[in-house]
Amino acid sequence: MLIIPLWALIVLILLGIILIIIFFLYIYSSTYLLSPGSCAISHGSYAVRQGTSSAVLNQCGIGSTAPCTFTGITSLTSAINICEQNSTVCSAFNYTPSTNTVGFVNKYASTMSAASSTDLYTRVVNVSAGSTSS
Repeated sequence: MLIIPLWALIVLILLGIILIIIFFLYIYSSTYLLSPGSCAISHGSYAVRQGTSSAVLNQCGIGSTAPCTFTGITSLTSAINICEQNSTVCSAFNYTPSTNTVGFVNKYASTMSAASSTDLYTRVVNVSAGSTSS
């Protein structure tokens, strides 16, 4: 007959409890926490979601009913400047360098789509041109 000392039994029970706790923590972290790859990357006062786009707002032009799309934008700096100049409408924008296009989007949009050549930039601090307040 196998006789296990009391201290060994207590150690085995504690190890079992620790393993169960580690298992539940692993399940919790894989279920409720975001992976770092799905978070936006900060780019100055804007966060960027690479390969993502959203529908363009129709709040520009006369009567604020035209699509907020700008062409001929050859750099990210120019795209940011356009957003800053239109800060009442622009809180986020799509930028497609391959077509030199910028489109203002709703940063709270529930639908965003994958777009390999387009990045979505979202203002992280409410800074408009010439202003440093947040």
